[in-house]
Amino acid sequence: MNSFTLDHTCLVALSHRAAEAEAIETLIVQSRRDVLRGHVTACGTTAALREAGYPATYREFVDWLRLYRMDHLSQAYGIMRWGPSFWNAGVWGDDAAYARERRIYGILHPADDYEWSAAVEAAGADPEERSGPAYEDWRGRVIEAQAVWAHEHVGARTYVTTDADLARRMAEGGLGGRVLSPAAACATLLPDG
Repeated sequence: MNSFTLDHTCLVALSHRAAEAEAIETLIVQSRRDVLRGHVTACGTTAALREAGYPATYREFVDWLRLYRMDHLSQAYGIMRWGPSFWNAGVWGDDAAYARERRIYGILHPADDYEWSAAVEAAGADPEERSGPAYEDWRGRVIEAQAVWAHEHVGARTYVTTDADLARRMAEGGLGGRVLSPAAACATLLPDG
C-alpha cells in the first residue's frame, strides 16, 4: 500500500484553507478509506508556526487532528529533545537515531549548527534566551530535521510538503524517498490520480 507523511506545512495549509487544502483533504480521506497509509509529523512547534495557527502543545495538536478529522493518521514522532519537541510526545533516540537526525540536519542546513550551544554562539545570542529569534530559527531547523527523521522512521514512502524549498533540499540530499507537493502526491499515489 502506498504511504505518505504530511508535514507541518500541510497542516497549516489545511487550517488556512490554502490552495493546497483540497489535495491534502483528499489524501486524508483516502487514508481513512484504507486506500493509502497516512502519517502526520508530530515533532513540535515554533513561534512562526504558532503565529500561523499551529498548536502550541501536544494536547492541542491531538485536538487539532480531531478537529480536522485526521486523528486516524499515524503520528510520526521525532526524537525527544529538550526545547524543540512537544513535551512528552516523541521517541527516545539511541546513538544511531541521533546520528541520523544530525546527518539530516546537516543536509538540510549545511551552514548552520546542529546543537543550540554552537548555534547560539554563532548567532551571538544569549544561551539562556529560549524565546528570541536566534532560538526560534534554530528550533525551526531542528523540527524540520525531526520531521524528516520521523518520516523515515515510520517507513513511509512519500513525504508531502507545501514548502518547495524544503522539497528541493530533501531531493538534492536524497532524503525521504519521494518528496511531493499535496497535488503531486494525489496524482502519484491515487489510482485515478
